[in-house]
Order: sequence, then structure tokens, then C-alpha cells
Amino acid sequence: GGKEGPPLRGLRGPPSGPRASPMREKQVAAERKDLVEIAARASLLQELLHEGSISREVYEKKSDELAQQREVAEKEQDELDVAGEGAKTVVVSVDDDEEGEGS
Repeated sequence: GGKEGPPLRGLRGPPSGPRASPMREKQVAAERKDLVEIAARASLLQELLHEGSISREVYEKKSDELAQQREVAEKEQDELDVAGEGAKTVVVSVDDDEEGEGS
């Protein structure tokens, strides 16, 4: 049987467990993944429009939605990057100061 397994849509990265990487890194990775997915969807929309599968109206509506999603994702990405930078150089009082000083 040349059957392939089910699509890996549900899987988010390798099942390495929470200890593999700190929460913030996971979050950043998720944000980057969002941006990648948004970009992929945008180019898919262009292809569909090109083929005539969707109307210009639908294309523009979906493009607007994607643009908004991208803005949000990029904004969150920037905030996470800034938070990550800060944590490396100085002890930021984000969660507990005690935790930060130990590492």
C-alpha cells in the first residue's frame, strides 16, 4: 500500500518535551512560524488569484486579513525579541528577581 501517514498538521516541532528549551524561546519560535505561515498563505492566495480560482474581491479581503495577522505577529515578535535581549544582559523584573539572579 502506497498510503502515506496522516498530515502532520497537529505536530508542533519535535516531541522533545518542555525541558528542551525555555518557554520564551518556544514562544519566539512559534511567532516566527506564524510569520512563515502567513507568508506562505499570501503567496498561495496570489497563485489562486492567478489561476482564477478566487475572485479579486476574495483575494483582497483575505490579503487584508493576512496583513493584519502579520502586523500582530511582527509586533509580538519585536516584543519577544526585546524581552529576550533584556534577559540576556540585565536581570529584568519580569517574573521573579530571585529566579533571574540564579542563572
